[in-house]
This record gives sequence, C-alpha cells and structure tokens, in this order.
Amino acid sequence: MSRLFSMSAWLQRGGGIGCLRGVTWLVTSLLVIFLQAGCGPKIRLEELDTGGRWRHLDFPRAPFPLSQELNILVWEGYLPEDVIDHFEETYKVKINVELISGNEEIYTKITRLGAHYDLIMPGTYMVQQLIREQRLRVIDHARIPNLHQISPDYFELEFDPALKHAVPIYHSTVGLAMNVKYAQGLPLTWPEFAVETDQPLAHGRIAIPDEMRVVLGTALLMIGHSPNSRSPAEIAQARDMLISVKADTGLLFHSDRMPDALAKEEAIIAIAWSGDAGWALTLNGYVRFIVPRGSSISELDSLCVPVTARHPETAEFFINYLLIPEITGALTNYSHYANTNPASRAFIDPRITNGPSYMVPLADGMVFLEDVGDARAHYVEAWNAVKAAPDSLIRKVPLPFASVREHLTAP
Repeated sequence: MSRLFSMSAWLQRGGGIGCLRGVTWLVTSLLVIFLQAGCGPKIRLEELDTGGRWRHLDFPRAPFPLSQELNILVWEGYLPEDVIDHFEETYKVKINVELISGNEEIYTKITRLGAHYDLIMPGTYMVQQLIREQRLRVIDHARIPNLHQISPDYFELEFDPALKHAVPIYHSTVGLAMNVKYAQGLPLTWPEFAVETDQPLAHGRIAIPDEMRVVLGTALLMIGHSPNSRSPAEIAQARDMLISVKADTGLLFHSDRMPDALAKEEAIIAIAWSGDAGWALTLNGYVRFIVPRGSSISELDSLCVPVTARHPETAEFFINYLLIPEITGALTNYSHYANTNPASRAFIDPRITNGPSYMVPLADGMVFLEDVGDARAHYVEAWNAVKAAPDSLIRKVPLPFASVREHLTAP
C-alpha cells in the first residue's frame, strides 16, 4: 500500500463493534454523555472535606504489632499525602511510596531481582497474570474487617472470585474526552470518534493513554474485535490502525499528564479514563466525557500483597484503614476516581459523584481487560511498533479561540 489508512477508513473495512460479553454488577443505568460543566482550579483535599471528618475519627488500635515501615507501589495521583501522613502519625509506620503509571511498569518492578514491595495496585488483567504466575499472597480476610464495605457485586467477578488475592479500591471506564469549543459534533460511538479525529483542529491534538493493553484494546474494539483478542492477525490490525492514525494526524501519549493536557488544550480530543476526564473538567469547563454506545473497557485497580512482601500483615492493616468510608471518600476527592465503597459517597464532593468519574457502560457493554497468556508477546511487539512509528508531519492549525486559563468560568 502506498499510503496508510486513516482511522475512519479502517473502521469502514473492519465493520461495526462486536457485541462483547458483559459483566452483571454495579450498573443501574447508562449515562451516555456528561453535560454538567465544572469550573475553577483543582480543589485541595482539605477544601473538599470541609468538615475534616476523617481526621477526627476514633481510629482503632492495631490488634497486632505493626512493622516500622511499609513499601508500596501505587498509581500516580491515587493516594493523598494527607492520608499517608495521618496513617504514619497514628500508627508510627513509615510508608515508602513508589509511583507507577502503567500495569506493565508494575510487572517490571515487582519481578526484578531483589524487589520487596509489601503492597501493590495492579489493574484487572495484571491481577489475573500475577495470580497465574503465583506472585500474589492469599489475602487474610480476618485482618481486613472493613472488607464488608466493598459492594457485594465486586466479590462475584471472574478475575478473582471472593476477592481471594485482590481488594478492588478504584474503578474506571475508558471513554472519549473532548473539548466542546472545538468539536464538530458529539461522537456517541467509536466510529463517530474516528470521524472527529479527521477534523483539522484535531491534528496534533489527539491524546491517548500511554498504556499498551488499554490503547490496543480500544483499537481492537474500534475494528470490531475483542479487546482481549489472542489473534496475532487481529492484534496486527489494531497496530496498523494506530500507526496509520499516528502518521496521518499525530498522537500524544500521556499517562499522569492527561488531565493537564486536556485542561490546557494541548489535547482537544482523547481516549481517556473517566477519572482523568473528571479531573480535567474541574480545570476546564469545556471538557466533556462520553462513554460510547456498545462496548467500552472498564478497569478495577486493586490492592494486592506480593508473595515477596516482608510486612504482609501491616499491608493488610493498611488496606483495612483505606476502606474506612471517610478515608475512601478522601481518596476519591483527591484522585477524582470512583471507588468501590458505597458508604464513602456521603463523604465525596457531589461534583465528582455526578460527573465523569462515576460514568459506566451498561452491563452488556462493560468489558474488562483479561490476562491473555502467551499472546502478551504479540501485544508487546505491536505496542513497540506503534511507539516507534513516525509521527505526523502535518503542522497544527492554530486554535480559533484564546487558550483557557486555570480559573476558567464554565460556559
């Protein structure tokens, strides 16, 4: 072929999105598009929790001696320093935090020689992979009495029935984030998103997560395949589509900077996590988030104790602390990601619970990324090819409106 296909051309060849097996849990209704606008700068934790309720709780004493330190590996922007400081002061345990921005990074870090993390936070498919490789301890539920705070629906998930190895703490959905100042329409399906990327203002301003399985999985959905495909040919199709888009319109790879890129209008359209879109909306009132009709990827980020942990009992005690509803609410106020603790909603800013962060697809459209076993090698090869492919040489068209400021008033 003399010229790479555009995304919309790929979709015309690939057909509609296939109907994928859903998961029956949690969902009571479909929120297709979020139109409530927010404004102002990112709000600090203490300003959201004006009562400071969680700071004044009567926290229980540890029923056993705790370790002097705890080494944890968690996602960027998920644990507020206030909460960590409070736990350290209350229980005299030093928490050493190492931040990550992707599941593959988690795997690399915990499998390196001499790694000793007491607590990690992998996503759904990585939990499956670590269980298969026998890298996770069985959770002692007796040490986590607050486990009952988690919605019962999460105990029925196939990737870890009865929460034997993992305690889900955050949930999120992959959807479309866009700036309505510059959008030519509101794409309600993945194919309509492809059309939106072809508009001139989008060139050089399309952002995607810097996460292998998420992006390739979304590309597979766009061309009518399962995001958990093990077919080398289908994975290659997704690879080639992304390389085509990168050459034709350019792609911005973001991990922890996605909310900032959307807020500052470095990106005006993005494949994004619901929590990132919720955060971006608090900074830029023109940001909207859409869960496309059909199938979309959902994710659970869970707390797990590796088999190499030196302080597993203290790790489980820390999990129990985080499941106190007031504390879990503080986590969501800080991260803007929805959590698995229904009782915590009373302590969460309603702008978050009513916004993108809590948007989910219908059960028959909710798809979790799964461990694909040996097929992971095909994903790694495809992702490396996408990252190495040349970017578009098309110059960005100047935006027709003045760039927003941090203290933007909502339209």
